[in-house]
Amino acid sequence: MFMGSYAPRWLHCRGADGTAVSALAFVVRRDVSNYAGRLSEAEILDVFRRGSCGRFGTSLDYLQRTVAALHEAGLRDPHLERLMHKAERRLAAR
Repeated sequence: MFMGSYAPRWLHCRGADGTAVSALAFVVRRDVSNYAGRLSEAEILDVFRRGSCGRFGTSLDYLQRTVAALHEAGLRDPHLERLMHKAERRLAAR
């Protein structure tokens, strides 16, 4: 947030049980210089392989916590789950 990479937005969502809820989401801004949404899957997996690390852990730690939090909320993101599993397998193979 401190780099201005995300814009707060109220979204109309549906829970796993179909209940309508409003949710505050932080949506990535595609117009900022550090936007990484155009990276290929191989480039993303390379970030995890290098063990990129910040104040709160590695990029893989962040991805794993994000997937776990989504599961706790009854949500699934197949793209994030696929990336996580591929990254974990590659690290385990090293």
